[in-house]
Amino acid sequence: MNNLDEFLRLVPCTNSTDSLNYLLVMPNFAANNNEQYIFPYGLAYISSALKASGRNVFTLNLNYKDKSLYDLLKEAIIAHNIDVLMTGALSAFYSSVYEILKTAKMINPELITIVGGGLISGDPIPAMTALQYSDYGVIGEGEITVCELCNSFETKTTNVANIAGIIYKDDGHNFKITPVRPAIANIDILPWPDLEGFHYDEIFSRRPAENLTFDASKKRTAILLCNRGCPFNCTFCFHTTSRKYRKRSLDSFFEEFDYLVKRYSFDSFYFEDELFTADPEWVKGFCERIKPYGVNFSAVTRADMITEDMILLLKDAGCTLITFGIESLNNDVLKSMKKHITAEQIIDGIQLCLKNHMPFTGNLIFGDQIETFETAHTTLQTWRVLRKIVHIDTHWIIPYPGSDDYYYAIKNGYIKDPVQYLKDGCPQINFSKLSDADINKILQLIEEYTNERDLLTDATLNIKRAGAFPVYSILGICPYCGERIAVDGLQLIRKLSVYRCPSCDHNLNLYAIDYIDKLIFENNLTRFLENGPTAFWPAVNGINKLIDYSELMNSSMVFLVDSSIDKQGSFFSGKVVSAPDIIRAEKVKTVIVTATTNVSVSIVTYIRNNFDDGIQIVHLDEIFTEVQNGRD
Repeated sequence: MNNLDEFLRLVPCTNSTDSLNYLLVMPNFAANNNEQYIFPYGLAYISSALKASGRNVFTLNLNYKDKSLYDLLKEAIIAHNIDVLMTGALSAFYSSVYEILKTAKMINPELITIVGGGLISGDPIPAMTALQYSDYGVIGEGEITVCELCNSFETKTTNVANIAGIIYKDDGHNFKITPVRPAIANIDILPWPDLEGFHYDEIFSRRPAENLTFDASKKRTAILLCNRGCPFNCTFCFHTTSRKYRKRSLDSFFEEFDYLVKRYSFDSFYFEDELFTADPEWVKGFCERIKPYGVNFSAVTRADMITEDMILLLKDAGCTLITFGIESLNNDVLKSMKKHITAEQIIDGIQLCLKNHMPFTGNLIFGDQIETFETAHTTLQTWRVLRKIVHIDTHWIIPYPGSDDYYYAIKNGYIKDPVQYLKDGCPQINFSKLSDADINKILQLIEEYTNERDLLTDATLNIKRAGAFPVYSILGICPYCGERIAVDGLQLIRKLSVYRCPSCDHNLNLYAIDYIDKLIFENNLTRFLENGPTAFWPAVNGINKLIDYSELMNSSMVFLVDSSIDKQGSFFSGKVVSAPDIIRAEKVKTVIVTATTNVSVSIVTYIRNNFDDGIQIVHLDEIFTEVQNGRD
């Protein structure tokens, strides 16, 4: 492996006889057992760094496991006589990381625990306070830091205060943060990530998650990381691996890529990089070298970083989807976000994609510091037109720890307690110039425009089971060109991402629920209601489709729940959204999780931690099939 010797010269090494036993635990990120998750490369790189330095490393991936967290951890800790446990994630997964640490300390209170990732790096002291059971936190990139920290445990000769990039408590129980560790300049030197240790191959038997779907439902789709960092500083964003943009050399990347293709036999991949096209010459070289493999791929970039020549180059090389971070189509908001781009540039970039038949997707996020109803309305009107020809999702800004928005929200009193904010799961808060009435108007417009959906005629829906969850596909006639088309990977109340009619190139807004007999749904919901009040959580934009679908949804025993303060009190087809506390107040017996992303994992964890064990948790898909009582 190229450059490994250079990495080993930077870190203290050991041998297995002198090493402690380390367990690296990957939290559960999968929305369900039949869906891929965004593979967190950070832990895989940490594992490979420790292994390369000669240490005894054991790994545990909690995704797709049927056993309880306690049983999985106890089995691993005892079987391998573990001395140090490491884990990490982004701030949104605080509750999952907390449960890992708490459970590990229950099993062995003497375990040393270390946490890394955006959860710690975003705002270290509140994170360590909230986590409670973490002994050390790693700030920023951790490959070198963890080797030095582990060496201090093993030799007992290094003062942890001299190790850059960590947070810990001193003898007086005060948090100490050591000096910042510089970003790793040459990322070619890093050992390849330990994919095998975390059973990376398990993702290939699952369908790509909604935000990875780019005509990949029939492919083995891999998730890869090539470059690190982003030189921009958008107010809503936090870069765990620093703002310093660093790219791997093409030789380094393709040496690993050759191995991965042979090892996993994938024919489609998604780049996890924050900014794929920052260096046009690198992209040109990449395209020349990737083309002979005959694989499809997608990449994230900025609208002002692409040209028609680059689009044609990417398309010829096998790129099947380009993603822009749009965020807003109002120039005042874009300036406030520090996007350093204009709405005109974004539209130009989209038009280049359309002109050259390059599938495109992007996101809008409402709620910037200066957002008003007028600025949001400008964006919405443009989105209403664009969404008929391109796929653009809508979201609300969440001020995640470490972002400018987060510190703005703290400074201005919107976040009064950073520790509690993290414990609450980083809920959406309104720190904009929007009133509650404005937000409700915007939500209603999003609902109205989203409801402008397309129906295939002469349609046949096929429901197949893959694992525990159904997969939907439909055969029907396109309403725009009249050609018969087959569509795979449909979701019930969320439209299929990035589906364009192959005949007329029109973006189709499709939902499986439009083709399902509601009798199955009503029979199952009736069964839940006979047991007691039932809640649907979260109140996703498509929830109105369920309310319109069945009169049973208007029952006084059916509640809509969301942890977002901005959504609480709003209405979906006349039904109010309540805070999670209503579950206890109304003695809810069943919670139906409507999220189809990693959010569902956090919701399940929150319910288990805050409410009675007797609450039944099921996923939305199950109401349209055979319900398994007690599933979670």
